Amino acid sequence: MASNLHEEILLSWNAPDFMRFHRGWLWYGIAFGLLGGVGISSWIFGNWTLSLVCVSVGIWFVAQNSRKPHVHRVQISDMGINLGEKTIPYSQIKAFSMVDGAPFFNELHLWVNDRWHPERHVFLVDVNPAVVRQVLLGELREREGEKPAIADILVRMFKLV
Repeated sequence: MASNLHEEILLSWNAPDFMRFHRGWLWYGIAFGLLGGVGISSWIFGNWTLSLVCVSVGIWFVAQNSRKPHVHRVQISDMGINLGEKTIPYSQIKAFSMVDGAPFFNELHLWVNDRWHPERHVFLVDVNPAVVRQVLLGELREREGEKPAIADILVRMFKLV
């Protein structure tokens, strides 16, 4: 729903907080085998801190697997961008870029005037990135040539999140 009666919605789609990857039994077997091996060997050699870290990481993996992404409605209007309940006016957005995350998924990156969270990532699910780019070019400056960060590529490759 538009936040202002005079606001015209130009484009909208649903986007999750994060993309959830399917991890099979083989993935869990390798991950917990490595984690268990390091944890047991560190316990045997008296490195209690590393053992505790291994147990904590194992608990974190199980907790993360049960977490489901929350889906937000993303709307691009003539006034700004609505990300779920939060509206970011164009005056607060410095620039945007379209990041091609093939073969996984595409993302819209927004650089905003926010001290604690200056870059926002929005997943482009069931929406054409070229259409999103065309709509935003009328209002914002584009940062061209942005590539996915190596950390993001590794996280997706190894299905860590």
